[in-house]
Amino acid sequence: MATHFARGILTDGQLVSVRLPSSCHDLARALPEHHRTRYLASRALLAELVFMLYGLSELPEIIIQSNGRPVFADRSLPHFSLAYVGNMVGVAIATSGLCGLNMA
Repeated sequence: MATHFARGILTDGQLVSVRLPSSCHDLARALPEHHRTRYLASRALLAELVFMLYGLSELPEIIIQSNGRPVFADRSLPHFSLAYVGNMVGVAIATSGLCGLNMA
């Protein structure tokens, strides 16, 4: 099992991706500004990591499980974890099994 990790610094307009579907932007508009920045940045990092690892040109649909964990709607795609601390965001993807990410 391999785990892939990416992190970025939250600065306006810096963590953006053309790989985000319009549904991500629609959801982000309903969020408070601070949450909107984190939401879009984490999805942008995830989209770029998924593109690099799997060649998917657009971030696949994400659903939220009853326990609050985001997962890809397509169960054949890998598990991932998102974490935030201060002005940083991190994304981990596990090639098999579950993964969790905590940043301090």
